[in-house]
Amino acid sequence: MNQTLLLVSGREKLLNCLQQVSAQAGYKTCTAVHANDALQIMNIRNIDAVISDAILPDVDGYHLCYKIRKSEKLKATPVIICSAETNKTDAQMARDLGADIFICSAIRPEIIIEHITHIFNNPVHFKNRLMPQSLSTEAMLRYNEQLIAQLETRNEEMRKTRSEHQRLIQILNEAQQIAHIGSWEVSLETFEVTWSDEIYRIFGTTREETTPSVNAFLSFIHPEDCDQVKATIESSIAHSSATEFSCRLKRKDGCTRQIYTYAGFTFNDEGKAVRTYGITHDITEKKQAEKEAQELNANLEQRIAQRTEALVDANQQLESFAYSVSHDLRAPLRSIYAFTQLLRKKNGYQLDESGNELLQFICSSATKMQELIADLLAFSRIGKNTVDLAEVDMNNLVSATWISLNSSPENIPEFRTKPLPSIMADKPLITQVMVNLLSNAIKYSAKTGKPVVEVGALEGDQHTTIYVKDNGVGFDMAHYDKLFAVFQRLHNSSEFEGTGVGLAIVKRIIDKHNGRVWAESEPGKGSTFYFSLPG
Repeated sequence: MNQTLLLVSGREKLLNCLQQVSAQAGYKTCTAVHANDALQIMNIRNIDAVISDAILPDVDGYHLCYKIRKSEKLKATPVIICSAETNKTDAQMARDLGADIFICSAIRPEIIIEHITHIFNNPVHFKNRLMPQSLSTEAMLRYNEQLIAQLETRNEEMRKTRSEHQRLIQILNEAQQIAHIGSWEVSLETFEVTWSDEIYRIFGTTREETTPSVNAFLSFIHPEDCDQVKATIESSIAHSSATEFSCRLKRKDGCTRQIYTYAGFTFNDEGKAVRTYGITHDITEKKQAEKEAQELNANLEQRIAQRTEALVDANQQLESFAYSVSHDLRAPLRSIYAFTQLLRKKNGYQLDESGNELLQFICSSATKMQELIADLLAFSRIGKNTVDLAEVDMNNLVSATWISLNSSPENIPEFRTKPLPSIMADKPLITQVMVNLLSNAIKYSAKTGKPVVEVGALEGDQHTTIYVKDNGVGFDMAHYDKLFAVFQRLHNSSEFEGTGVGLAIVKRIIDKHNGRVWAESEPGKGSTFYFSLPG
């Protein structure tokens, strides 16, 4: 492999682990701690994929992804964002800003690298990446909160030295221009008013045209909102209390904008307010985005209702199909099998060896068809069954399942089991899960010289994970997306029997428990299947 990964994180331990696992997978790596450093590296080096922490020392990983997607040169680069927390809002924001994959909660570095490998192996699935035209509402709010916090910190630092003051003003002006947030301050002793450059841009004026003052500020407020804003400002100054308000702005060019203003106060040692300061944020796009979001939600409710109706219709059709399979297809299959057997018994002597082999093939095919129909019906019934949760002793369940699957003393794999916890689950359904996983482990390790099957558990704070491991033929993770689909097989049916429904049944059962199922494998080195349940 010649691909180069850019690892962006302030956590040295995570970077070291990712570098080690990347090297083992055959990837080259380079690292960055800050988002700006990452962008500089991407502009001078050929980077094939980016793995970024959600939290970075400067601009966070979400906005790093946003800048990558907005760059014509870099926008096609795969991006994975990793977060230490599980947060639906963060996950949605990552998708809105163009991330290919968002990984939440603690996860092993090797799994992250497997996601990168999956992207490289399946570029067609990721070629239509989201190219955001503007920051989402959630992203803008998050960015604004960061800027406000930076502004408070920098105002304190401005008292230290004049040179530091100038440096921070320059940084602040650049940040305000990006986010359309302007800052201002008013001395309550001299009544001197200072506006940042962005205030002039928001008001649609210049330093030469407008002298900063409270009256100048009010002159830009929409006439219908001016009296209320003026009363709010006067009350805030009279009581030396922080305030905030939103209103409309009427610029000189006739354009109407929406602004949000926050004002705070600085007090001297005697507790007297000596300065008021704050920000004014142009929230026109944010308000428009909120309006569009409301319209989208209304449309989504209608679409959900339509899709629910379609789903009900699809379920009814599925039930009709299941009935047809059960009553219309099974009977002819039984007849085919029975009459073929009868033909072999009564007239088999009249046929040559080839004819008898054809009859045997017909019987075998009918039997396989009956098995396929039975598995399909089982898959369909699981979707209609309710989940009856109860405490299940997994030690007893696994032992009993293993004994039932190995009634014949021949070719029994070595069975290793580690202590298993009790879990809250539907016992018949979870028994079916263990039957399918153990059956697969036995089947796919049967051709190994010394087959071994192991069952164990990994316990976390919120989830319990059970795994089934074997040392059999394994499979190529490049075909992972087919693993839990109905009728999808990763091995030829002539090598290993089966209908291709077993793992689909496992996934449907775990989904009904609000859990998760996944697998790890390597050709010739066995497979490990995991399922994780809440609790």
